Amino acid sequence: MKAIIRVYNGGKYGRMGEYIADITPAYFKNGNMKKTDFKVNKIIEVTKKGYRACSAATQSESIYKVIEQ
Repeated sequence: MKAIIRVYNGGKYGRMGEYIADITPAYFKNGNMKKTDFKVNKIIEVTKKGYRACSAATQSESIYKVIEQ
């Protein structure tokens, strides 16, 4: 499955980044796809590079949009 992944690099000067990746999603018991729990198989293209303020900053990734299944 291909999807656009949004990455937020936390910290004082953290910025949002995006990349397109081939992922393996995880699902809830009712069959809905989880937006934050997935495995990235291959990063295809980085569309917007995020800026990381420091190495101790938190980083979160979530599925923004599914391109193809």
